[in-house]
Amino acid sequence: MHSRGGRIVPELVDDWFAAGGAEPRVRFATTSHEAIKNAVRVGLGVAVVASVSVRPDDPSLCTFALAEAPKRSFVLTYRDTGWRSTAWEAFVELCEEMRLRPCGAE
Repeated sequence: MHSRGGRIVPELVDDWFAAGGAEPRVRFATTSHEAIKNAVRVGLGVAVVASVSVRPDDPSLCTFALAEAPKRSFVLTYRDTGWRSTAWEAFVELCEEMRLRPCGAE
């Protein structure tokens, strides 16, 4: 099963399988993590999902960490025009102090 919220996650998973010499047989794809977990709960298959999407206290799902699991990068996105709150300004200042720069910035 695949999450189809975009192409990045499926590509990461496909590349991870390929690196191990395997090809996943995806039979169900959706943008809903809950739908994927429910399909697994009723025995329709297994799924590679982000660890944060499964509660550790959920007795209906078993999990284990994957060796050399795919890595994801996260970015902060925001609009570049218009009103900005005091919290937004403080966050940008913190990012600058941490030497984090917007994509494309020198």
